[in-house]
Amino acid sequence: MFKASRGIEDIYELTYIRKDGRRFPAVVSVTALRDAHNTIIGYLLIGTDNTARKQVEVEQRKLDQRLRDQQFYTRSLIESNIDALMTTDQSGIISDVNKQMEALTGCTLDELIGAPFKNYFTDAEQAQAGIKRALQETNVALEGARFAAHKSNLAKSDFLSSMSQELRSPLNAILGFAHLMESGVPLPTPSQKDSIAQILQAGWYLLELINEILDLSLIGPGKLSLSLESLSMIEVLADRQAMIEPQA
Repeated sequence: MFKASRGIEDIYELTYIRKDGRRFPAVVSVTALRDAHNTIIGYLLIGTDNTARKQVEVEQRKLDQRLRDQQFYTRSLIESNIDALMTTDQSGIISDVNKQMEALTGCTLDELIGAPFKNYFTDAEQAQAGIKRALQETNVALEGARFAAHKSNLAKSDFLSSMSQELRSPLNAILGFAHLMESGVPLPTPSQKDSIAQILQAGWYLLELINEILDLSLIGPGKLSLSLESLSMIEVLADRQAMIEPQA
């Protein structure tokens, strides 16, 4: 509450408990509510279910660790192999070798890397044909990996779309309830109107953010449609001023 009391939005990562006892991570934004005399009359807490983002972070850490483990495992296999091994790029230029290859050729690592692969065989043309055939097989494997990556991007887009819909439902309830409070009988006092206005302002801002996330999920599959429209810069600046004014 310390930052919120000084006009700065305070954000916490907390754990909520559902009615059934299950726990879930949430991001809580705390903003001070003030009356017409700028006196704090309460705090507005907006909690957002953070489960989806946490799951993404956990999966990303797992993927990063798998990549590091795979790189270490691959390097260990290359160095522990009793055969002389080397890797090349598509044009047949050596990109990596193991210690056995250095011993076999009598050349150092620096001498081998960047040199043509075929220079170290008595039949250079046959060696070049072999590396070409191997690279063609690699291209087939890469095409399969590209297809898998495309499916992964589609799954990510579906996830963003689903998450946006799940966030929009409770936010619509918040905005609807705030509108009822605004037009209720008896009418709210001036200080209450200010508080309701802050709730509505924050709610519409979050709804706009959710809609942008939903648009982001449409970019990958190529479903996002764009159109040129005129925009009032004065309205944009006034809207942003209203958002940051309580924090200034």
